[in-house]
Amino acid sequence: MRKRASVVGLGIAGMAAALGLRQAGRQPVIVERAPERRKGGHFVGLPATGLRVATQTGIAL
Repeated sequence: MRKRASVVGLGIAGMAAALGLRQAGRQPVIVERAPERRKGGHFVGLPATGLRVATQTGIAL
């Protein structure tokens, strides 16, 4: 059985944390109180290092 870890909120930071936890062999348990995904998206500006990490984790478009 994998160890579980709580992630509160599934915004940008929560998604990154859940992904990192899963890659580290943990089972993320996500707690979110919003009834649905927000519409419109979010702008995320990434410098070179951030873009490299996003590409390595598979979340870059």
